[in-house]
Amino acid sequence: MIESDTELAYRGPAVNDIDVTKNYNIGLFKSAAWNPELFFNASYYTKEEAELIAEAWEIFDNYARSRTANCLYLDADDLLFSCDQDAPNTTSIWNFSDSSDIFATEQNQASSVELTDEFGEAQICGSSLLSCGTTESLSVPALPDGSIGNIIKLRALTALSNGRFELSTQHAANGDFASLDRISNYTLVFDALWPASDKYRALVDANDDDGQPNIYLSPEGDIGVSPQYEGYFEPNTWYRIALVFFTSSEGDVAYKLYADGEFIASMRYAGLGQLWAMDRSGLVLFTDTADGKFESGEVYVNSLMFTPRSLTSNDIAALGGVKNAIDYTPSVRTLSQSVERAYQDAPVDWAHKWVTQRAKFFKNREK
Repeated sequence: MIESDTELAYRGPAVNDIDVTKNYNIGLFKSAAWNPELFFNASYYTKEEAELIAEAWEIFDNYARSRTANCLYLDADDLLFSCDQDAPNTTSIWNFSDSSDIFATEQNQASSVELTDEFGEAQICGSSLLSCGTTESLSVPALPDGSIGNIIKLRALTALSNGRFELSTQHAANGDFASLDRISNYTLVFDALWPASDKYRALVDANDDDGQPNIYLSPEGDIGVSPQYEGYFEPNTWYRIALVFFTSSEGDVAYKLYADGEFIASMRYAGLGQLWAMDRSGLVLFTDTADGKFESGEVYVNSLMFTPRSLTSNDIAALGGVKNAIDYTPSVRTLSQSVERAYQDAPVDWAHKWVTQRAKFFKNREK
């Protein structure tokens, strides 16, 4: 074996010194496979052109330790998200408690929601598209905690016919689609009740890439888009629904679906992650954005929450079910501890497990 392959690194007695009357314990060690295409953009080189100049792991490890010790991304002189003292304040909440300023944002002011008609005119309480009141005054069931919540009622919205409900943000783009000015990792939480209907009802259109919503509530009461729908949501019943997005260019999981703090399913759409990457200028909610389909319906909303990061299952469980208001303000310590859990919590994509590691410390993740 020693003589047949000169690339083997042998440590032991010289061949002529081996005692044929003795038994030797032999250890065979295989070095790491040479797979540069898994870690570097292969569009500007071929595997055969790449040259190993040193034991890359040791060099990279030393470099990574130095960068992360200084709270910096490996590829950009910007603070790691977990080191940003303002990170706990990135969450925006709408509890719809003031009818004179119904879409007032609580906590972080970098995000906003707006209801407009087909001409782009802002709608207020009492307009043809929006009713404001309590569960009692709008004649719907009380909230599960027994409280008479302040809620809004949105008419069936069709963007090209009567109007749209839209969430926009000034937070920086992140993740795999940052170069498209998209937010790839984010979380939406909303308390909603839908009357019975035999129609599909649009929930989310994250961007205008394909001109239609990408998350629906089906007539059967499950949530998703073909070919995957999950859960069961009864009509005239309040639910706190959480959508935790992990959109990437390689992975097959677009988001995780929760109801009342409980995990429902990982929603997998291989190769289509870009469809759920949020356009910072406007993610459309409860509105059919397609041309001529009219797949929308009335919806009652108690609260809405947005944050530009993927919350963990523990975070979602802490939010629990529908209450009079959403209240979520993690401490810096809690946030820092949860960053690692967020990546541990991300759906496993067995074909691209390395994507999760890359997402921790690289800011420009398409490179």
